[in-house]
Amino acid sequence: MFSNLNLQQMEKRQQIILFFCFIQLVIFPPVCQGQLQVKIGNDTTFCACNIEQGVELASRLSVTGGTAPYQYCWSISNPYEYLPERFRYASDMLNDTTSANPIFLDQYINDPQIWTKFILTVEDDLGNKATDSINVRFSEYYASIPEPAIYQINKGDSVFLDVSDSYYGGILPYTSYSWIPREGVNNPDSPKVWFKPEETIHYNCMVTDSSGCTGYLGTGVFFIINTETSIHSNIKNNTLYQSNGNIFFANPENKNVKISFYDLSGKLIRKGITTSNYYNPGFTETGAVFLCIININNKQETIKYIVP
Repeated sequence: MFSNLNLQQMEKRQQIILFFCFIQLVIFPPVCQGQLQVKIGNDTTFCACNIEQGVELASRLSVTGGTAPYQYCWSISNPYEYLPERFRYASDMLNDTTSANPIFLDQYINDPQIWTKFILTVEDDLGNKATDSINVRFSEYYASIPEPAIYQINKGDSVFLDVSDSYYGGILPYTSYSWIPREGVNNPDSPKVWFKPEETIHYNCMVTDSSGCTGYLGTGVFFIINTETSIHSNIKNNTLYQSNGNIFFANPENKNVKISFYDLSGKLIRKGITTSNYYNPGFTETGAVFLCIININNKQETIKYIVP
């Protein structure tokens, strides 16, 4: 049996222990990390032209609460069907689906009006999870139009064009137009313009869409100014044509035929001469488009040449 003295000592010790526990709770209260929360940011339209510089999916990502470190996992709500029965997943579009700020591998949406939902799941060190999503689309301009606009005019002639109803991609509506170069254009910041070039020249129009992304209206417009010695060719259309890599034309007397090839900016790329009724320039850039000018005894004809 304990004596009264021992009981008093034990009670005093308990009081001291409780006092120090109370002091510890006051000075070092329990830490509450709060609920795990994930916020990616607003839906975003990216410019496809910036993809080579690196476009981050979640540059404004915010993760709060929970217990670090965090683990990240990106997915998409539905696989993207880029061709019939062919799908792409988040791992096909992003360089790292376990990164907080992954980079797009390439521009992947064919139709700029399509939104794709990316979902981010974050897991903290205690196994708690939180998710958020963001809708993404890319503003893409088409590289070219099927038929380049080529005009062969006399010096001093004017040509009117209205491209206000033309659609070459981007996020409609277009907010600005800018013709390049500006010389020879009566209103270079308008979709409705008169052209009066002083020399053979290539024009293109840079447009800005509603998302602030820029692009060009196809391959542009090419004007060829007739010289004093050149006249319209009398060669019939069915005797001037391209077949595979050859250009065929009428040359029954086997005279010298001079042939020049220009790119769509108006730059002379290649010249040749033949006495035959066909010519092969020997280009190897499959799909490249050139303007071919053929001269036979001061007779000139112009056709488009596509490298097969």
